[in-house]
This record gives sequence, structure tokens and C-alpha cells, in this order.
Amino acid sequence: MRKIIDNERIIIKVCDMYFNGMKKQSEIAKELNISRPTVSRMIDIAKEKGIVKILISDLSGRNYFSLERKLEEKFNLKEVIIVDTKEDDKEQKDEMGKATANFLERIVKEGSIVGVSMGTTISCIAKHISGYYSYRKLQLIPMIGGVGQVATELHSNSIVENLAKSFGAKYQFLHIPAMVSSSHIKEELMKDDYIKNIFDKVNKMNIALLGIGSISEDSTVIHTGYFESNQYEELKNNGAVSDICMNILDANGDPSKFDINNNVISVDIDRFKMTEYSIGIAGGLKKEEAILSVIRGGYINVLVTDVECAKRLLEKKL
Repeated sequence: MRKIIDNERIIIKVCDMYFNGMKKQSEIAKELNISRPTVSRMIDIAKEKGIVKILISDLSGRNYFSLERKLEEKFNLKEVIIVDTKEDDKEQKDEMGKATANFLERIVKEGSIVGVSMGTTISCIAKHISGYYSYRKLQLIPMIGGVGQVATELHSNSIVENLAKSFGAKYQFLHIPAMVSSSHIKEELMKDDYIKNIFDKVNKMNIALLGIGSISEDSTVIHTGYFESNQYEELKNNGAVSDICMNILDANGDPSKFDINNNVISVDIDRFKMTEYSIGIAGGLKKEEAILSVIRGGYINVLVTDVECAKRLLEKKL
């Protein structure tokens, strides 16, 4: 067998049949009277020796391959997905929603548990799911309660329902506010068996969908109705930069200095650090610092963003 593997003429023949003849390895093995693992090993040897060279073209074009790889390496992320920058904010969010949908379709499988946050970008995902597959054992679970005065279609419950219908999957609602007036009330609500069951499932999730909010006067989190008018300035003065599931973070991704986080009814955000795919979705230059804050905190390992924001992130220090 060693002589066959070392025979360059046979290696070339195998590669010609495989790459040019488009034959399956099993077909080549049968035709040449060798084993399929031998065929596979010969193809590997051909690559190692330079007999076969694979050229991947157009990587620097609209797919932004090089920029994605640089960001993955810089921030130690599993994957970065970059889309075109759009002038219109709605178009931008829809573009990121579509890219996230494509990524989800690649990674979800039967038995997956997907935790879902809130927000405008997250709400754009469901309509781009192809619906080609139906996952009866896939579960979609809200990671945060209902959100005050923002449109109901941006609530985690609505987003969960739409995503589940697109995937043909199971889902549950979280019938509880996103924020209450005191940590004591939160503690009492969390004792409810139904709510405990929801968060027990969320704590087993292997995929998390996270909208990344910035702390600005026009941000969704400020307009939920849970914040007093003077709290925005107070948050900014204390160094608030971003939010995930309405948990406020500073520039380093630290939530500890913001007491209001104790009143938020959501998954413990440290859970994202242990999630197989923790996907942060945000774009636009206004979100640059917010994204960086969440990365510094270690809350995401996958990022979906636009090219202009990506370029700015590459210039930043971790």
C-alpha cells in the first residue's frame, strides 16, 4: 500500500479524476481497485506536494473575506460576517438580518435551543429564513421579558414566535416585564415556576441572538418607558456605552456600576460567555463603541455588522 501512495503517476490520475472528472472518491476507488481512504490520502498528498493548488478568487470583493478574518483574529471571535453599508437605517438592519438568517440556517440543528433578545435588527431575521427545513426539536426562548412602550413587534416574545414559525420549531413566551421597580420584586417574580422553567431552558441554550444597543437619546432601551427622563444623563455620566438584553455596560463591558441592572428581568448575561454561538448583531458608526464594549466584556463570539463599522473596529484597541 505504501508504494501505491508514493506513486505520483497514480496520485495525478486520482486528482485528475476527482477535480477534472468530477468523480466521487468511491467511484475512483472502485475504478482503480484501491480503497476510498487511499484515494482521500492521495488527494491530501497532492495538496501537500503542490501537485494540486487550490485558488480561491474574488475574496476581497463584496464578501469582505480579508476584513472578516482580520477582525476574527484581532478580537478572538469564532466568526465575523460583514455586509454592505447602507445609507438607509432600515435597509441596513434588514441586510444584517438577512446575513444572520443565513448563518442561523447553517448552525441550527434538531435539539438546539436558541435564546432571543429584543430590538429592531433582531426582528428582521425571521422573514429571511427560507423555511426549507422544519425542526420539531428546535426551541426558541425569550431571554428577556416584554419591553415597555416600544412596538410589540420588537419584543422578544414576538420575535421568538416569528422565528419559530419560520423554522417550524417550538417556542415559549415570557409573560413578564423587562424591568421592575426594585430588585426585591424581581426576586419574587423569579420564584414563579413557569418563569423559572423558561430561564432554566435559556441557561441550556447553545445559540444566543443578541441585539447590541448604544446608549443614546434615540436608542430603543431609553425609549422603553422604563427610564425616567433624567436617567439618560445619569447613565452617560457614569460611563454607560451599550446594552445587551437591557443590561447597561460601560466601555469595558462591565455592568457592575449600574444598579438599575438589578431590576432587569433577563438571562444572566455572563451566560453568553459560555454559549457555543453568542451572536451580536449591530451596525453603523453610532454602534462602533457599543460593539467594542460587548466584545471587551466577552459576551459575543460571533459578530454581524456592516463594512464601515467593521473598518472602524479594526482600528480600535481591544
